[in-house]
Amino acid sequence: MSTSPAIEYDVKDITLSSEGKRRIEWAEREMPVLRLIRERFAAELPLSGLRLVACAHITTETANLARALQAGGAEAILIASNPLSTQDDVAASLVTDWNNCEECGLRRSRRQVSRTIGLCYWRRRPGFCLS
Repeated sequence: MSTSPAIEYDVKDITLSSEGKRRIEWAEREMPVLRLIRERFAAELPLSGLRLVACAHITTETANLARALQAGGAEAILIASNPLSTQDDVAASLVTDWNNCEECGLRRSRRQVSRTIGLCYWRRRPGFCLS
């Protein structure tokens, strides 16, 4: 497992990260187009300086999308949109292994998710919001 991240996070169990990383990497192998986009983004950095907040289902697929955006230079912050669909191991891995998952993962109510989105938006002043 990687060292503790220097970002704020809220996940159910951070010790699940190694399983999450394994699953994210498996999903990456099944998403070759997104992997190619991530590699191109890493070389060109077309999103450099963009601050992005995304409220989405935290799954292996979303994790790979966030990694691609981050590789392109974006500061990508994820917030779990649905407490029932959050994959806790994936959220933990995004925090510890890829440092791009802030305020994500907990089994929250819809009201708490809305409040988290609002606070994150207010604190980070993103240039782009994805929901």
